[in-house]
Formats: sequence, C-alpha cells, structure tokens
Amino acid sequence: MIPDCCSSCGSSLVKLRRAEAIAAKNDAFRRNLFFLDQKEAPDGRMVVTQGIGNLGGALIALILRAVALQTTFPKDDDPYGEHDFGTVTIDDTTVFWKIDSYDAAYEFGSENPLDDAMTRRVLTAMLAEEY
Repeated sequence: MIPDCCSSCGSSLVKLRRAEAIAAKNDAFRRNLFFLDQKEAPDGRMVVTQGIGNLGGALIALILRAVALQTTFPKDDDPYGEHDFGTVTIDDTTVFWKIDSYDAAYEFGSENPLDDAMTRRVLTAMLAEEY
C-alpha cells in the first residue's frame, strides 16, 4: 500500500510533490534571471524597489547573483517548500525577495503555477529596511 502522507511531517504527499515541482520551476526562473542558462525556465520578470535601484550596478549584480544561487531555504522563509521567498545579505545589505505566480497577462494570480503556458513569474527584490 502506498502511503498518502509523509511519515516525517504528516503532510499530504500530493501537496509535497506539488510544492517540489513549483520549487523546481522557481529555482530555474531565479537562476535564469542572472545566468540565462536554463532552457526550460518559466517566463517572467523581475522588479526591484527604489532602494535596490539606488545601490549601484556592481552591488545590484552581486545581489542578483546571490538570489539566483540561493539553495538554502529555512522553514521560516519557505513554509510551503516552494522556494518563493528568500533573504540574502551582501556587504551588510540585506535583501528580501519574493516570487509570485501570475496569469499570462500579469493581471491575476495563476490558476496553476505548474503550467508554464498560463503562468508568468514575478520576482520582487527589496531592501529589508523597506519592508
């Protein structure tokens, strides 16, 4: 018999597998924003707050690289396991980032974040002090 819940945490295996699939798409999207090397990366865009925009090109590039390469997601930052929120610190500058999934027109939330044909991702980056 195949269990329908995780023996470690008790969560639904369907929800865990869905979260893992969304996390993989979010990871590819984040990485592709900086490295442009993910052939199967979902479509989307990035927006930054004025605080990030005022940091200067070199520091912004370091921040984007750190966001793209982030592989550690503490449970407090990622309670659903979708890799859609993170924190990076570069040169004493702490940045929060968040990925939201929208419909193809960027008007409403996506009905299915796993369907790349109907979903566009938006990564928003902001200084922690702007929160």
